[in-house]
Amino acid sequence: MAPLIKTAVDKNNLTDSERKHIPFITISENTVTVSCGDGITHPMEDDHWIIFIELFKNGESVEKITLKKTDEPKAVFTVSNLTDTDTLSAHAFCNLHGIWESL
Repeated sequence: MAPLIKTAVDKNNLTDSERKHIPFITISENTVTVSCGDGITHPMEDDHWIIFIELFKNGESVEKITLKKTDEPKAVFTVSNLTDTDTLSAHAFCNLHGIWESL
């Protein structure tokens, strides 16, 4: 059985839990940064952390970056041949709250 992927209930009114778990994507040329936290940074502690962040381009996995508890809750990806028609999305896996999908 595939894991349940969590998404925002109301994209225009995120809860604090959603704001710190949902991966947010920023793009600068061919560099894509995915951060967990919008105004509230996800903790990276012994008992609560982001295990990995995975980036998808047009539904296909580009790369999955595993994080350590001492890392920031973000990952930087280099995406070649990125065009205006490409669709990017990301998943972030919290050890306590499961997999979350970008907006």
